Formats: sequence, C-alpha cells, structure tokens
Amino acid sequence: MTKLLDNGWRPRPFRQLLLKVHSRCNLACDYCYVSTLADQSWRSQPKVMAPELVTAAAERIAEHATAHGLTSVRLIRHGGEPLLTGAPTYAR
Repeated sequence: MTKLLDNGWRPRPFRQLLLKVHSRCNLACDYCYVSTLADQSWRSQPKVMAPELVTAAAERIAEHATAHGLTSVRLIRHGGEPLLTGAPTYAR
C-alpha cells in the first residue's frame, strides 16, 4: 500500500452505498435466487431493519461523507422489496 501511495495513487471514497432494509419480498421474480437456493438462513433474520440500526447507519454514512468532503452520496435501499418496510420508514 505504501508503494502505491508513494507513486501517487489515492483511494477514492465510496459514493454509492447499498443498505438492506428488508429481508422479505412479495414478488416472485424468475431470476431471483434467494428463495430457491439451499441456504435459507435469511428466514431467521429480522424482516425489517430496526429503527436504531437505520439511525446508526445514517450517522455512519454522514460521517463518511463529511470525512471525505462529499456533498452527496447515493443510497440504494435493497433487500427483498424495500417498499415493504412501509411509508413511515421513508418519512424520516
């Protein structure tokens, strides 16, 4: 790593982040692999990301943006069908 830095390489901050907010889906897409593979451990996970975890993630994302002087980041809500979390989740 030191040699890279000595040669002028600089890491680039993340500008796009993916946040899995919901682990269930009400769609049955032909291309989806989650519900058809042998690993079904996702079924034992909470369905919706806890509000405290959403807050903590938002704080860490803000810290990252501030530390790197970013004026914006792209946040992709993912996980099953993110809209299943309900409207209050997106009202914050």
